[in-house]
Amino acid sequence: MNRIMKCLSALWIKSGMLYLCLLFVFPLSVRSQSTGMINGHEYVDLGLPSGLKWATCNVFASTTDDCGMGYAWGEKTMKYKFTQKNSKTNKKKIGDISGNSRYDVACVEWGATWRIPRESEFEELLEYGKWTWTESNASKGFLITGPNRNSIYLPATDFYATGSDEMYGCYWTATPVEGDNQKAVYLYFSRNHHNLDYFYRYQGYYIRPVSD
Repeated sequence: MNRIMKCLSALWIKSGMLYLCLLFVFPLSVRSQSTGMINGHEYVDLGLPSGLKWATCNVFASTTDDCGMGYAWGEKTMKYKFTQKNSKTNKKKIGDISGNSRYDVACVEWGATWRIPRESEFEELLEYGKWTWTESNASKGFLITGPNRNSIYLPATDFYATGSDEMYGCYWTATPVEGDNQKAVYLYFSRNHHNLDYFYRYQGYYIRPVSD
């Protein structure tokens, strides 16, 4: 019943007439169809060329609609104030942190083969996924449908442009900016666009784990 409504029929007789009732039943949630579990955390196989498995939730999130908690790039502990001064990786020469337990919060918190996705893995999601903006009372964000029609949901996070009520989503990749020891690559989206960019590592963005 993947993203397709079911039609159920029922018959009854009233005043000697035969009636046909068509009941349209929608799935309770089309935001994420779990296809497996690793170390207690659900994932979706989107049918991507790499075979990469994407988690159904963010780190520290309890549902697909929940953003979880923001983390500075390369840090494993939560904090509520993000500055260059309290950044642990600012100006440090650090390579790809995916799967590195010294810097990768997904690897540390979820264990097993979970890790932060690399820039190239978000690029694959952008290229092969169908991105559909969705809104509900609980959340706004993108439903991303893979080549095999399975999907994940990335909720927009608590970022707003100055003077605007438009909500944005910001997710770290594991990839630093080459030649700049203060910045890293992240996924940036709002209703009308979704792309990769880079920003200062001290900023608190969100994490969507992946596994091979």
